[in-house]
Amino acid sequence: NRNIILRLREDGGELPVYIPSWIVEEELPEMHVGDTVRVDGWIQLYKGELELKLASASHLRVFEAA
Repeated sequence: NRNIILRLREDGGELPVYIPSWIVEEELPEMHVGDTVRVDGWIQLYKGELELKLASASHLRVFEAA
């Protein structure tokens, strides 16, 4: 059981995406650095920083491979 922090970067900005262990155990799509992805979830504060919390594996989609 492990959580994953996915870091989305664009135009000099970065947004951490928290993926809870129970979602990691589901089948997540294969991703590579440079892929275009869409992530839906909840914005939350963690240790004073904004992050997006993934609600379901189906809310993470890869549109374009690098």
